[in-house]
Amino acid sequence: MTCFVDTSAVYAVLDRDEKNHARAAAAWSKLISEHRLLVSTNYVLLETISLVSARLGIDAARRFALEVVPLIDIRWIDRETHTRGLEVFLAGGKGRASLVDCTSFIVMRDSGIEEAFTLDRHFGDAGFTMVRG
Repeated sequence: MTCFVDTSAVYAVLDRDEKNHARAAAAWSKLISEHRLLVSTNYVLLETISLVSARLGIDAARRFALEVVPLIDIRWIDRETHTRGLEVFLAGGKGRASLVDCTSFIVMRDSGIEEAFTLDRHFGDAGFTMVRG
């Protein structure tokens, strides 16, 4: 079974001081040991690398890029998916999902992916199963 990988959970795995670290790390280990197909987008990877670099430093970002990213099947956001995601994002109200999340939802639906490794409630709100440990 395929699982979408989101910034929120990956960041919790990488930051040992994050309150959800132990739970996220256990879920990540389980996904890896089950040989699950892990999918994400270039938007999520950009978001994750930026967050990790800003909060944990360039060495942590480098480790993420060299050790974690190769485990993930990257779906590249094209013009059509970006436009569809932007429409969903702009239609949202207060507390709406980010543009990155909206494009993730589209990729997940188009690919038939029902589960996301995430701590972000927007995935649950959008009808996906949240894998978080």
